[in-house]
Amino acid sequence: MIMPSKNIKPVDSIICTGAYVVDIVVNSGRLTFDELLSKLNIVYPKKLNSEHLALTINFLYMLGRVDIKNDEIFTIR
Repeated sequence: MIMPSKNIKPVDSIICTGAYVVDIVVNSGRLTFDELLSKLNIVYPKKLNSEHLALTINFLYMLGRVDIKNDEIFTIR
């Protein structure tokens, strides 16, 4: 689920979703979870649910790419 494999398409992987999330947050600044989900579903090749986005944000947080304060998600530079 984190990385694409023989059984997991790239569009279903958290790595691919994470790249889109980082790009959106870098270009948009601070976003709430719902704002991010709305923007992501506009540009992402398939409709994502909130669970997949939550896993992606947790993954990016563990990598040190995003941070969360006052219910807003932003990138760490």
